[in-house]
Formats: sequence, C-alpha cells, structure tokens
Amino acid sequence: MLLLRRGLHTAHPALQDKAILGSTVKPDIIDTNPRHHHPISSEVKYLAYYPHGGFHTQRVALENALTLCRLLDRTLLLPPLWIGRQIPWQTQPTLQHALANATKMTLGHCSHSHETLPECEGHDEWSQVSWSWLVDLDMTDVDWVDRWDFQDEWLYRSLNDGGLGLGSSDLYTIHQDTEFHDQITESEPERHPHRPYVEQLSLGDIRDLSNRLLHFDTLFGTNRLLLNTDHTRWIRNEIRSSVVISNGLILGPAKKIAQLLSDSGYLALDARLDGKFKSAAGVNMRAAWWELGRRQGIDDMDLEQSEREVWSRSPAWRVIVSGNSYGPYVTPPEQAVDQVMLDARGRRPQQSHDMSSTIPCPRLLHSRSTLLPLNTPLFISHSTSDPQSHAALRLFYSTYPCLFTLDTPQIRSIVNQSLKQGLVNGLDGYDMSGWVEKWIGWEIAARSRELVVTNETAWGKWAEEMVQPIAKG
Repeated sequence: MLLLRRGLHTAHPALQDKAILGSTVKPDIIDTNPRHHHPISSEVKYLAYYPHGGFHTQRVALENALTLCRLLDRTLLLPPLWIGRQIPWQTQPTLQHALANATKMTLGHCSHSHETLPECEGHDEWSQVSWSWLVDLDMTDVDWVDRWDFQDEWLYRSLNDGGLGLGSSDLYTIHQDTEFHDQITESEPERHPHRPYVEQLSLGDIRDLSNRLLHFDTLFGTNRLLLNTDHTRWIRNEIRSSVVISNGLILGPAKKIAQLLSDSGYLALDARLDGKFKSAAGVNMRAAWWELGRRQGIDDMDLEQSEREVWSRSPAWRVIVSGNSYGPYVTPPEQAVDQVMLDARGRRPQQSHDMSSTIPCPRLLHSRSTLLPLNTPLFISHSTSDPQSHAALRLFYSTYPCLFTLDTPQIRSIVNQSLKQGLVNGLDGYDMSGWVEKWIGWEIAARSRELVVTNETAWGKWAEEMVQPIAKG
C-alpha cells in the first residue's frame, strides 16, 4: 500500500456540472512535462534529494537544492512536484520506498483497470507535474535532468537504457535521522547548531566530495542553508526569485484579477482553515484581522470598537474565538514584531488612501473617517467551500465591505476563461482545475499591497519578500 497521506480532492464545479448534464465537451489535455531532460554523459556530477510534504514544503526543498547545485557546480536530479495526496516525511528507506511506488510512470495501468488493485488505491487522488511546467528553471542557471524514477536500479542503469549510469562507488548519501537533522553552514560548524537542527555540515567538506552523485534524504527547511557571504546569499536570493510561478494559465488570470481589484493596491489574506489549522482557525483569523488593521494604520481603539460590535451580535464568532458564546470580550492580541517582514514592507512604495475597486463592493462603505482604510479592497484566498458562512471569517466579512474571493462573479468569469472546459493532466487524466485555481488564488494574494497569512507560513514570507517586489517591479 502506498505510504501517502489522504487529502481532499474535489472535481471542479464546472466539470461536475458538465458531467451531470451529459455534455460531450472534452476538457483540455495539458502537457505537464513539456521539457524532457535525460542524462547524456557519464562524467556529470549530480545532486539529488527525496521530496516530501505539501506544495510549499516541496518548493522550499527545490530552492535549497538549486542553491546547492550552484554553489557546488552540480547538476540537479529534478523530481516531479506531487500534488493532491501528500507523501509525509519518513526516514530512508521508507521514504524512498513510498516515492518509488508513488509515481504515475509505473502505475499507468491503474487508469484503465476496472478492478481495485492494491497498488492503485487512491490513484485518482494525486498526480505529478514537472517543476519546469510551473516555473522557469532556465532562470536559475542550474543544469538538471528529470528524475521520475526513485528506484535505486535507475541510478545504476546504463545511459543507453535510460538510466544515470552510475558505478558502485559513485553514490554518497547524507542520511537524516530527523526531518531537521543537518544544517549546512558556510562557516565552521557550531557545537550547538541553530534549532531545530541537530548537527551542522560544512559546505566546504561537502564541496570536497568527488562522488558523482551526492544524495540528501531531505533538503526541506527555510534555514537549511546557513550562508554568510554576500556572494552566496546573492545566489540564494537569485534562486528564490527565480522559483516563482511563470505558467501563463496561472499568471494570465492572476494579473487580470489583480488589476481589476485595484490599480493602486489591495489587501490580501491567505486563510488556512483546514488540516492542522482547523482547530485554531478562529484564533488565527482574529490575529490576522488585527494584523491587517494595524498595518493599515488603524488605531487599536477603533479596531477594538469594530470587533466588539461583531462580538455582540455574532455568537458563532464568540464561540470559535473563545469557546464560549456568552463569555466576556477577549483581550486583543499583542502586536508581533518581525524585523524581516518590516524591512520587506519598508522597501515597498507607500500606498495611496484612494484605493477603489473596479468591482462593485458587496456592502456599504464606511463613512467614519478613522475606519476609511477598511474600505480598501480585500482579496481572500481560502481553503473552504463556503467562506461567507465560515465563522472564522465572520470578522472580515463584517468589517471589510469590499471583500472578494475567487467566487466573486467578475473574478470567477476570468478564472473560468483560463480553465475553459477544464484542465486534465496528460500524464494520467487527473483533473488539474482545482490546483490551477489554488495557484491563481495564491498568485493574486501574493500580488497584493499588503498580505497577511496564517501563522506567518513559509509561503507567506516568500510571497512578501520575493513575489510582491517582483510583481511591483
């Protein structure tokens, strides 16, 4: 049985409607591995790692791998991006076994089988795409070859037979006992490394390894590489700014919608409401609301008065925040200080107070002078089927009259033009529409003037430090 974590995957509503109506319109089939890079030499030195986790975990690992390839002058064995069900972190060889058995390249028969085979369980709940389909890897200045096969046999198979052509002594593996075991440092390793890492490895020692393949168990971790020279930091920043979404199916509608929301800037919230964030959704969204209002320069007294009004008339909001529908008002959250975020915001131009949307606002605008900033257009990227009825978002819907989501009619029209009849992965017939929508939502949020994310996730920091400056030129 595949060692995959089950996740929710629902067909796009437009596809469901067509199926119900018996329409003969066929969805667009897209090539998610448009550039095939195969090994062509027995002299090349490679770097590889085992991917795991969700989209952003895999993205961070890719950034670290590309950076190491630049610093070590190695070619990357590029894994595909797993979408849908996740492969959780496990120690090697369990993780390798999961990856080797979770590839559509060896499970092609599952799409045509009418019987339930053990290896095909959950086959339609996940898929793979090449990173080169989503981002422009040429901008990284790193050579790479495809690695869709995680069996050890592929590493030693001859070049003529489609393998890597390694010899018995060509592989050097850096094993990880935990997900955050080794941190790679440019300076001398410290006796007590930065948490959560257990040990430090010297980049110089790694560079001295002559083996043709240097294989890491994992490269996830935003602080995995501890670099301290201007040149190496510049390389890492260049890699990070290169690994941004460049696919026109996603960027096209995201740019149109960003322009539609406001010419002079809009706000955005990336609301994580499911999975590990579900139990704390109310507390997280309340903290996000206060963070957004404070960034807009609204006085705490005015924010508290606005929240108290929602508190007094919404028992569902009181329960999800405090666990008690009759309890007293909860003290506002303290204002967090993140110097990295403050520096990133300080580099952006100041916003204008006149930020009207070309989309009609669903509710009456505030007329009180101290609350005028709440009239700023707000886009919410979310993970719930009915955000307007979700108690954790009640505070936003009650105080921001110009609140929009992907389901706002004018925005939905643009998204549907990109999705057309639906998008199907040519590799396995997997419906890509839901993921393309998710990426469009993230890209819209990342292009905002101010972005607040749940618990300062790695994606949020990356979006604010990298995507926003790039989008704003």
